[in-house]
Amino acid sequence: MANGLRICKICGEAKPTTEFYGNTYTCKRCVCRRNSDKVYARNIKLHPDLPNEKWKDVVGFEGLYKVSNLGRIRSIGYGGRRGNIMAVHPDEGGYLKIRLTKDKKDYSFLVHRLVAMAFIPNLYNYETINHKDFNTQNNCVENLEWCTQKYNNKYSRDAGHYYYSEKARAAAKRNRKIPDEVAKLIFADYQKGMKQADLASKYKVTKAFVCRLVHGRCRTEYTNLPLEADLKMKFSDEDIISMNESFRNGTSLKELAEKFHTSSIYVRSLVFGRTVRSSKLAENGLITIPTVVKPIPQKVLYKDDIIKLHLQGYSLRKIRLVLGIKGHSVVAEVIKEFKDNQDEEEKTKF
Repeated sequence: MANGLRICKICGEAKPTTEFYGNTYTCKRCVCRRNSDKVYARNIKLHPDLPNEKWKDVVGFEGLYKVSNLGRIRSIGYGGRRGNIMAVHPDEGGYLKIRLTKDKKDYSFLVHRLVAMAFIPNLYNYETINHKDFNTQNNCVENLEWCTQKYNNKYSRDAGHYYYSEKARAAAKRNRKIPDEVAKLIFADYQKGMKQADLASKYKVTKAFVCRLVHGRCRTEYTNLPLEADLKMKFSDEDIISMNESFRNGTSLKELAEKFHTSSIYVRSLVFGRTVRSSKLAENGLITIPTVVKPIPQKVLYKDDIIKLHLQGYSLRKIRLVLGIKGHSVVAEVIKEFKDNQDEEEKTKF
């Protein structure tokens, strides 16, 4: 009957006859799934796994895409592309990117971020991923690590692989074409008191070039200024060792900065081995990197006391005032975890 019901022999559901192909007893949905399974099996044979390749669901796209530890993306959703290895394309920086679809919306991702989110634990909630071999298209798990942006920049600079954008390269190329006579005039006007922005507009050069010129970062043969790198070499190894010993003996960074006529930020870098020279001195055992004792978080320090007062009927505000805790969220988080643990224990009993 046209308006009757028919039971699908695969899913067992009673559906209108319009949901079936002709006089068959397999609904259209089950037919599509069966065909999709055949397509998936065929594509898996066409794109087999590589040696030692492991797959995990893409974070946020579970059941739709999988990512491997070798940096490949496979579609596992329904459709003709199910089981295929997804195509990737390089962006302007050389990083591979991919477009994923969910709920009829397209999303663009960098492949190395998908690999890191699936396989590498991010314990400290870092936002930057470093390629250890400097190959931005090698997205194997062993080649990736979560880090800070500062570490990523230093890692590249120390190895001489620092990446400059196309915009920065184009600006550097234009600056190299600026005649030496113009550079001399710019520096002469700067010494007369003219502002850097006015110099850039007057001579039609970038503000960055004017800043580098007047601070001795380029064309030093015309400005008679020492290179900025040479200014940082004014401290000998003995000075760095003396700074390190004085700091460990109780001298503050501010006092050391006043003594050596530099900034406290640069003294901190030297004392804690964050520069190339001080890190080499630390490796050779000439200086000792001070250990920074981090304070115990309030959540850990007052956890037992918060739970005791909560069981006695104290409100969140009273608990915070009695223990002298700064912040309402600390007490709320401890109590919430305590209640969640109690609920789990009750579930396990039954």
